[in-house]
Amino acid sequence: MELTIDNIRLRKPQPEDAAALAKAANNKKVARNLRDGFPSPYKLQDAKEFIQKCIDENLTNFSIFHNDVFCGLIGLTITQDACLTRVEMGYWLGEAHWGKGIATKAVRLVSEYGLKQLGHEKIVAVVLEYNPGSMRVLEKAGYTFKGYTKETGSKHGVPHDEYHYEITS
Repeated sequence: MELTIDNIRLRKPQPEDAAALAKAANNKKVARNLRDGFPSPYKLQDAKEFIQKCIDENLTNFSIFHNDVFCGLIGLTITQDACLTRVEMGYWLGEAHWGKGIATKAVRLVSEYGLKQLGHEKIVAVVLEYNPGSMRVLEKAGYTFKGYTKETGSKHGVPHDEYHYEITS
């Protein structure tokens, strides 16, 4: 399955993406904006394991291509606890692809897919306080700022505010 708009193409991660994924992800500026579970340094083996997990577990993740060049990843994660099911948007681009509108288009595509095709009523996204670029991406893609929580996020043990966004069907 592929999602496309203009010169942006999204498709399920494939083993042939591993080298490009590892190269783009192995960047401290990329890792800084992601959860601590994101490996840094990011090695080829990390990429291979992630791609295999996507395949084995049929995760809602997509490789992002701009003009047929691998740029990053985007996906929806569903979490459930006793009283809440939550669908969260997550994405990243390699630094060489920042500021080109690629992330905004990818977020729009996956949000539309999640809301219309998968039937989710709401998708949320959480951004650490020091990542205004990601906040702008979400706002341009139609997400609404819902507020922030003080020092509920952390990066390498340092607490940070989290900014919460959502889009509804």
